Amino acid sequence: YLVEQATRTFCILVVSFMEDALRRRFIQSWSIKGKLAENVYFGGNGPLSTFSQQLLVAKGIKWVTDEMLKQATILRKIRNELAHNHRVRALSEEPLRGLAENLSTAEQTWYRESMDLYREALDGAPREAILRIRVYCGASRIVSSALTRSKLIEADLPPGFRDASGWDSLTEIEQAFIDDMVRFSMRTIGINRTSSSDPLPE
Repeated sequence: YLVEQATRTFCILVVSFMEDALRRRFIQSWSIKGKLAENVYFGGNGPLSTFSQQLLVAKGIKWVTDEMLKQATILRKIRNELAHNHRVRALSEEPLRGLAENLSTAEQTWYRESMDLYREALDGAPREAILRIRVYCGASRIVSSALTRSKLIEADLPPGFRDASGWDSLTEIEQAFIDDMVRFSMRTIGINRTSSSDPLPE
């Protein structure tokens, strides 16, 4: 669905998903029950009333890292610009390009010789498609981190704790998000995985 949407709709939906996921995690983790309790936290005078405040608190309690907070702030600014400025239509044009270019280069993660089809498609992809991949993967990484790190903390395990390395060290949540990011990236640059013999990278 998102692959086919115009940039404005795409960015607003992706970043709104990130905001909603973070809010839901606060509600679940802090046992915030009922509309009255939610209003205490998320209402006009609440400590989590804005997305910016939610991100700062998430960083303070180690749900997200310093770098992820920076990335989330960029995504929030992109969403706000598209939501409030009708003249802005593309990530590849200013003022959004300057913001989007500072997002993590997620599209390069799977750029390797064993994925020839992906590499060739990425080399020929328009800048707009590449920046959309960065927006999608950036938001997905932040949600994945907040979910994973908060659950590890609740289990009295430090966020950096791992009992294995590589793919096997990741939680099911992280693996699912990575799989989704790969699929989105491939579809965005025109690869239908069912027509490709290239495996999904691990």
